[in-house]
Amino acid sequence: MSLPRHTAAGPAVGVRVDAGGRMGVGHAVRCLALTQEMRGRGVDVTVYGSLDVPWVRNGYERAGVPVESPGKILDATLTHVVIDGYDVPASLGESLRSNGIHVTALVDDAFGAHQIADLYVDQNYGAQPHIGGPAGSTALAGVPYALFRDEILAARSAEAHAADGVPRVLAVFGGTDPFGASDLLVPMLLDTGEPLQLLVLCPDPDRADHLRALPRAAGQEVEVVASVPDIAAAAAASDLAVSAAGSTVWELLTIGTPTAVVCVVDNQEPGYRATTDDGLVLPAGRLPALAAGDAAERSAAVAALRRLLTEPELRTSLRVGGMRLFDGRGRARVADAMGVRKPEGSA
Repeated sequence: MSLPRHTAAGPAVGVRVDAGGRMGVGHAVRCLALTQEMRGRGVDVTVYGSLDVPWVRNGYERAGVPVESPGKILDATLTHVVIDGYDVPASLGESLRSNGIHVTALVDDAFGAHQIADLYVDQNYGAQPHIGGPAGSTALAGVPYALFRDEILAARSAEAHAADGVPRVLAVFGGTDPFGASDLLVPMLLDTGEPLQLLVLCPDPDRADHLRALPRAAGQEVEVVASVPDIAAAAAASDLAVSAAGSTVWELLTIGTPTAVVCVVDNQEPGYRATTDDGLVLPAGRLPALAAGDAAERSAAVAALRRLLTEPELRTSLRVGGMRLFDGRGRARVADAMGVRKPEGSA
């Protein structure tokens, strides 16, 4: 049975995305950035998905965006849909396009690229435009199309703090740390033996208690929190960060926070290789190898972390390079490529 053709008086955008559990928050956070851009253009946006992380859901609510169940998207009156999720079936994009709706798919290399869309966007460093979409489709790739939330852009514009004394370190492994990266990376930071003031984001209470109890050397302070009111501001106030090699890395580079990254899952491998090979970030290892007790992987990662803690000139170089590469205007470019303009008569 064919679906009714969708029409709308002006642009009306649906976003199909989820957050929470083992999928983390990266998909929903970059969609939030694009949503904020479209809301700034006076465009109506509705999210169709499960947002089980309170701060992510609150971000959409502050933007005035309702959240509906995924199944409702096929009955909505929409002109454009953004799909971001590796497990969303290609039949969704195909059905929407057959009813005259412009579909944008956010992808990461081959992950998510099965979707049937009019526009494919891969925001990752070193990405190549997707090949294999339907006839007439367009593909954008690379850092000019990186999507950043209002909070990231505000932190980028803030005056840089003067680094002095013991380095302030932010450790963040996705919004939920779904693979327990903090269990391995926090001990590695402490094993450098270098003084530090470490702030760890860890929403799991039992894991947080374990991290607080870890032995530490003189001059090492550790604070473990479930969340912070403004992660971007926390990053901007830090001398360096340790992060999973997902979309958070692009945010840290945009803000100008020198970063070491750990590759947590397979879909992060292309970005991990590209950014570490080109010296944009330092390598903190691959989580599966670290978890398996690979001594060489761990030793190399600890050495990289020690360099980041002890070499201010290196941190300055990483800060300048990251901010030069990411200009913060990617979300406007993607909205333009979607053809989403302010409705006629809007301010």
